[in-house]
Amino acid sequence: MRATTHLCVLLVGGLLSACAVTPRVPGTASAASVPDGVGSVAADAVQLLQGRYPPGATYWTLARPARDGFGVALVDTLRRQGYAVQEASASRGKPQPAPAGPTLDYVFEPVDAGVYRLTLQIGTRSMSRAYMAAGNGRMQPAGAWSHKE
Repeated sequence: MRATTHLCVLLVGGLLSACAVTPRVPGTASAASVPDGVGSVAADAVQLLQGRYPPGATYWTLARPARDGFGVALVDTLRRQGYAVQEASASRGKPQPAPAGPTLDYVFEPVDAGVYRLTLQIGTRSMSRAYMAAGNGRMQPAGAWSHKE
């Protein structure tokens, strides 16, 4: 009887603590966690995209509004390099226009002190790369791009 009571308490406690966990949402977690040098990360990401999707012929559709520091830098760099970008609307309930091109999503997140990971999601394809703070207001790649088709 006592073991059953302890088991029930553990299960209820586990379920309640699971409700308190915030799921990971794509995009940067918060403005406070955006490091200096996100512009160099965005430029590196766009350079990767240029090899697979030609500027001037690719119209990107963002999966969500780019309101964080990295998202703003990415959209700005894409446009400066010749891409058309359809940004997602923050308003709910209004019908959205049909995507004009490939859907682009990203996750830019800290993984350790001074180490960040960027994951670009294009349809079912994802590409990830780690970056380290270089100390001079820039970030440098900490490895090669990994691809998942």
